[in-house]
Amino acid sequence: LSYFYTTDFIFSTALSDLLVSLLLGCVFLIQALLVSYLPLPSFICSVISFIHLSLLNSMYSFEYFWSSRSVLLHKRIERLEAYLPYFIGFGAPLTFVSTLSSNFLLNGSVFGTFFPLFIISSYKATWERPVDSRRPIPVLNIFTPSRLVTDGFVNFFSRMIVPQRSNS
Repeated sequence: LSYFYTTDFIFSTALSDLLVSLLLGCVFLIQALLVSYLPLPSFICSVISFIHLSLLNSMYSFEYFWSSRSVLLHKRIERLEAYLPYFIGFGAPLTFVSTLSSNFLLNGSVFGTFFPLFIISSYKATWERPVDSRRPIPVLNIFTPSRLVTDGFVNFFSRMIVPQRSNS
C-alpha cells in the first residue's frame, strides 16, 4: 500500500470518509453482536464474536494511521480483509483485556487505558508481508454485510440531503 501525502485531499472527502467510517464501525459492532445468535454451539459463536471485535479494535487502532495518510475507507477495509490474520492478532489483546469483566464500565475503562497504546503501536507495526504467488491466501470478505448495510444507509441519507433533480 503506497501512501501519498497530497495537499489536494479535499476536506469534504475526508469528512464524508470519517462519517461513513464511524457508521461502518457501528454496523460492524452490531454484526459482531449478532453472530452470537447464530445457531451454532455457544463456544463457536463466542470465538466468531471475538474475531469480529478484534477486527473492530484493529480497525479503530489503525484508523488514525491510515487517515493521517489519506487512505480512503474502501482501501482500509481491503487491507483489513487481505491481512486478516495479522489484524485479528493485533486487536486480540485489546479485545481480551476489555472483555474480561462482566462490568461494562470496568471494560470501558480498561479499553480506554490500553487503546492509546494500540494507536501508537499501529504507527510502528509492519503488517505487510511479501506475497508468495505460489500460495495465494483467500480473502474472507468479513466486512461485506456491514458494507452493504452502510452503503444502504449512505444512499438513503444522501437522497434525503441532496435534492433530486427532476427530468422534466
